[in-house]
Amino acid sequence: GEALGIDTLAEGIEEHVQLETLRSENCRYGQGFLLSRPVQPAAVEKLLHASQAAGGEAFKQAAHLAHVA
Repeated sequence: GEALGIDTLAEGIEEHVQLETLRSENCRYGQGFLLSRPVQPAAVEKLLHASQAAGGEAFKQAAHLAHVA
């Protein structure tokens, strides 16, 4: 993504070693079981509201690899 000047999204992140590799490659966005289990569509709104009430930090952590512990 960096060489092309576009953001990329890694899918299927399940292990910490995968996350660390992606971080080292400057991949900023990803999804997978390591970050969050699947969420039913009806629960997404609740998740976003809870994140907003917590200052948005929970959503930022799930969406942005640089913030995931």
